[in-house]
Amino acid sequence: RKETKKKKARNGIKDILHAKYALQIATGYMDIVRKLPSVVHVNTQQSGKITVVGDLHGQLRDLIHIFRHNGMPSFDNPYLFNGDLVDRGDYACEIVLLIFALKLKHPKFVFINRGNHEEPHINIYSGFEEECMAKYDHRVFQMFHAAFVWLPYACLVNGKTLVLHGGLPRDETVSVNDIRNIARGPDVCSEKH
Repeated sequence: RKETKKKKARNGIKDILHAKYALQIATGYMDIVRKLPSVVHVNTQQSGKITVVGDLHGQLRDLIHIFRHNGMPSFDNPYLFNGDLVDRGDYACEIVLLIFALKLKHPKFVFINRGNHEEPHINIYSGFEEECMAKYDHRVFQMFHAAFVWLPYACLVNGKTLVLHGGLPRDETVSVNDIRNIARGPDVCSEKH
């Protein structure tokens, strides 16, 4: 914890959100994400655009730069976060909390796909667990995992453009319905291990 505090002080971030509020945000997001399909339909015909952001990997300064350049999510400015929010950078907890909070505030204008770093077996070993334990505790880490396993796999924008974090197999034909039928949730993750 001392090393994390030193790093935060060097980077200009003095305090973190209290664990009580982190849990409230994550719990609120869980209420939304469990109801979503594996492929979310996104309609941008009103706004005429969408900002797709991928692979933030805990780089909060990058996210702030994107918001300064493109504006905050809104009816006229929807965002799709295409996975890999966590690991590697020092501010993955803050990024997850910020994006989850934005989804709570703007459920129709903020979308989040699962990336490979939102898989428990990856982010446990790639730095996210260590960050969470330094900043919060095991409850917050477990709540993040509970939300991650429900993240949709893909978004279909205007019925034409499929956005997903990983690639599709080259030697097989995969349809949107195939992705739509992939189960999500804690039972699926426990089967993988």
